[in-house]
Amino acid sequence: MAAEPLSPDLRRRYEANIWKFQLYRGLQSLSLWSPIWVIYLLDKGLSLTQVTLMDAPFWLILALSEVPTGAFGDRYGRKQSVAVGTFVFAVTMLLFGLADSFLVLFVSYVTWAFAMSFQSGSDSAFLYDTLKDLGKEDEFRKVLGRNMAIMQVVGMLSALIGPLLATISLSLPILVSAFTTFGAFLVVTTFTEPKLRNRENYRYADLIKASIRVSSSRGQVRHLLLYSAFLGLVPLMSSAIFYQPYLANLGISVGLFGPIFLLSRGAGIIGSLSSNRIAVRIGQRGAMVVVPIIVTLNVLGLSIVESIFGVALFALTSFAMAVSGPVTSAALHREIGSEMRATVMSVQSLVRSLVFMPAEPFLGHVADRWGLGRAFLVLAGFMAASMLLVLGTWPKPKREEPA
Repeated sequence: MAAEPLSPDLRRRYEANIWKFQLYRGLQSLSLWSPIWVIYLLDKGLSLTQVTLMDAPFWLILALSEVPTGAFGDRYGRKQSVAVGTFVFAVTMLLFGLADSFLVLFVSYVTWAFAMSFQSGSDSAFLYDTLKDLGKEDEFRKVLGRNMAIMQVVGMLSALIGPLLATISLSLPILVSAFTTFGAFLVVTTFTEPKLRNRENYRYADLIKASIRVSSSRGQVRHLLLYSAFLGLVPLMSSAIFYQPYLANLGISVGLFGPIFLLSRGAGIIGSLSSNRIAVRIGQRGAMVVVPIIVTLNVLGLSIVESIFGVALFALTSFAMAVSGPVTSAALHREIGSEMRATVMSVQSLVRSLVFMPAEPFLGHVADRWGLGRAFLVLAGFMAASMLLVLGTWPKPKREEPA
């Protein structure tokens, strides 16, 4: 559908949204804490089981708040929703880094989830509708891929700088990240809100109901939500949770984590920049079949290989997941209308949280009791079964108008 004519001033402001969005995501992605946060919690006296159990209420809070905050973004503005989330994110990160007791760690950590729910869904909906108002929605996959590449570059810097700061104090990378996140909040305040079409047609509660109905009853949307949730378990467990203990088990010092993480980040950059070309070459369906095969085989390999060569498998997983992100997101955005875009995208995060909530502590317990190799083996088995189920029952596409 052709975009409505825009005044020169509004067009300039919408064009500025794109680079401002890249800057916001870049600052938000300067997660200096990422390479050391598990080590930080272990240093506080927690076990891997306790770390992953602490994530259970995190995912519960995220699950309960995702859809209401997504509807808030659809009803009252994506800019407002992202701004609230980014500000609270910065405050809770500051508290997490200053925590001197388990209670403060726990409260700040679960509040972190509440902040994330205001951002997830609304941020990508903001970008898609900005491009739609500019008549450039077909470029979403390319723009999002470029954005993810920027995030990976920033992640590379985080991987280098974070562990070095951690040699001074394990809390220092977290505290610095709190201030860069506040910088991201300041950028969000300069966004220009794109038009929110038909939002007056829905009351807040009705918007939530309609979005859940679309998510559950429309076959393409339902399977895209399940696909992204099951597939998302791999980077969570292998890269975010198990990667650091895996390296520690090899006797590698925390200060060297950064240079090793660069390989995975570099692979992610290549995957993000290649995502659109790969999808054009082998098709959306082809990309969505090949990626699960690659990541499942990689996780299976990690259950066997416990050496520095396992780093290459983490990197290949990073590449595959970076290819998948823009492809899946673009496919989902095409299936939903502007008036409920952020809410349905939040349903995606809700489904993901419901998968992560039981799976993460269970896999953490397996790792504590039987070792990382057994945990990777269980994860590979789950991935194979879930992907066969979702892809094997994928409905035939129908030419439906977005709701």
